[in-house]
Amino acid sequence: SAAASAPPPAASAPPPAPGARDRLSYKEKRELAGLPDRIEALEREIAAIEADLVAGRIYASERLAPAQAELETAVDRWAELSEREGG
Repeated sequence: SAAASAPPPAASAPPPAPGARDRLSYKEKRELAGLPDRIEALEREIAAIEADLVAGRIYASERLAPAQAELETAVDRWAELSEREGG
């Protein structure tokens, strides 16, 4: 019969409660709260470096690429945490 071929309900793991795994920890909430300020500071730093480059005050900057990479990482992390917080 069809009932005999179906696995018992306890045989499969229940799906996680909606949002249970996606809730932010205290540490993640604090990180999320600080990310906008960090992103803004990085954007200012990059703008200052780029302005120096354009104005000819400097000809190369070893700080520009790492700052851009850190900004990208911070924006990605902010997006991830924001999505999880709202989801």
